[in-house]
Amino acid sequence: MYLLFDIGGTTTRIAISKDGRQFVEPKYVPTPASYREGLDALIATGKHFAGDKKIEGVSGGIAGPLDAAHTTLANSPHLPDWVDKPFKRDLEKAFRCPVYLENDAAFVGLGEATDGAGRGFGIVAYVTVSTGVGGVRIVDGKIDRNAYGFEIGHQIIDINGPLCATCAMPGHLEEYISGTSLERKYKMRPSDITDPDVWRESARVLSYGLNNVMVHWSPELIILGGAIMRKGPREFFQQTRDYFEQTVKIYPKLPRVERSVLGDIGGLHGALVHLNQSLEKYRT
Repeated sequence: MYLLFDIGGTTTRIAISKDGRQFVEPKYVPTPASYREGLDALIATGKHFAGDKKIEGVSGGIAGPLDAAHTTLANSPHLPDWVDKPFKRDLEKAFRCPVYLENDAAFVGLGEATDGAGRGFGIVAYVTVSTGVGGVRIVDGKIDRNAYGFEIGHQIIDINGPLCATCAMPGHLEEYISGTSLERKYKMRPSDITDPDVWRESARVLSYGLNNVMVHWSPELIILGGAIMRKGPREFFQQTRDYFEQTVKIYPKLPRVERSVLGDIGGLHGALVHLNQSLEKYRT
């Protein structure tokens, strides 16, 4: 019995895997701003799912970069009360089993690379446009080695651009196209924005971010996911792909750009994949 979770800036998803290969229908709850409330809800839900069975491992993603040891959230514009809390230790104390933490976008990307749109590709870049903007590089079915995680939403695409609302640095990609920034700028939910010029400009800006993903990570495939990609106008994805093809000129051939296919449970797929990879090392 294994506990899986995906704590996003807005929504938390929790599921149980009984066999380590599949998971049950997840439970969705709003992500609490309070760390204690969120921790208590996660523990209570996990124990309810497990019943009288022992949970043998816990794996989950959370919105923001982790410390080098992957024990606590190091920074998070969307969950500030969770920062520097002993998250891994608290879960280990509650369930008395191995616990594995990762950035939420990294687990979604891992899920897409192994079980979704990236199946069969060796080097996959996953980019999510949602409450924030994030991403990950997956190599041979594993999250690429890194020191502090991947935060591609904070790449600078315009040194004279607006200050990032979360870190006060200029011209970050996230400040232009994230759900939070769009809502702040246009005073409505992104799903309610119907002006095609807004989405066309967002696609153009996102293509610059994908240019940087391409030249830095050199993937075989780029997968676009997240709530904005799923719920935005159908043209947004195609316009992004078209602008990307017009922007990147250094290579003789560009990678495919595809939509994510696992919906909003990609993070749970990735959490399960990572759990199996980690438990294999733990047991040996």
